[in-house]
Amino acid sequence: MEIILAIFLLILCLFAIATAVHFFKKFQNQRNQYNALNKQHQVLLAEYKSLQDAQEQLSNSEKYLKDVNATKDKFFSIIAHDLKSPLNTIVGFLQLLNDHVEAFSLEELKHFAGSMNKSVKNLLGLLDNLLQWSRSQTGTIEYNPTNIDLKELINDNLNLLNGHAQSKGITLENNVPDQLYIKADMNMLQVVFRNLLSNAVKFTRKGGQVFVETETTDQSIRIAVKDNGVGMNPEKLSKLFNIDSQQVSNGTAQEKGNGLGLLLCKEFIEKNKGKITVESYPGKGTSFIVSLPLN
Repeated sequence: MEIILAIFLLILCLFAIATAVHFFKKFQNQRNQYNALNKQHQVLLAEYKSLQDAQEQLSNSEKYLKDVNATKDKFFSIIAHDLKSPLNTIVGFLQLLNDHVEAFSLEELKHFAGSMNKSVKNLLGLLDNLLQWSRSQTGTIEYNPTNIDLKELINDNLNLLNGHAQSKGITLENNVPDQLYIKADMNMLQVVFRNLLSNAVKFTRKGGQVFVETETTDQSIRIAVKDNGVGMNPEKLSKLFNIDSQQVSNGTAQEKGNGLGLLLCKEFIEKNKGKITVESYPGKGTSFIVSLPLN
């Protein structure tokens, strides 16, 4: 009897062990399945978050593109107006001369020729800036840095403005030291300083002064284009380099301006690893400061 009871207890123990092993394996399988499901859940959550981020980026990109297109449309409307104005002036003068040339004196004809010459120069300057800006926006403009004699570069651009400056009695000074070289793209810097110097003459009163000076450090050079012209208030300063905030501004002799040149200046200076800043006070003048790495 005791043997039978012992055998029964042994069988019971074996059954209990087998049952325990079975449930342990089942529990282990369920835990593995849970871990696998949890990993899948985490992957799905990550993918869902990634999709959300992608959707947000697409939404932001769409908004950005809409804003860019809207601002460019606004800016091009200003450009179209500025293109139309000198053309209308030229057409009007030509029509007047064509219909009544015999009625005008030599002095009047010279006056008409001078006005047309001024309109044509304004038109050419605007078209050149527009071409350069279009090339920069489409990525077709090349960056070719070379060693540049800074004083010579400034002299070239001052010579282009001599006639305009003399007509307003404005003194032009190049205070850049001799043999000061920088490494940059010549074509881009020509556009930059032609625009900065042209603006300085444009917004300086008769008898005023425009000059260029430099300050060097071990790593960079600061080139300042300064005038003692009309200056700008803080509100106008904050909008200078924003394409969607450009406003038509006339110079002291009613020269036309639209801000496209300053946008080009900022873009071209940044392409040359530099930066451009401005200091201005109403009635006291303006300083555009270009910082570039030294050669």
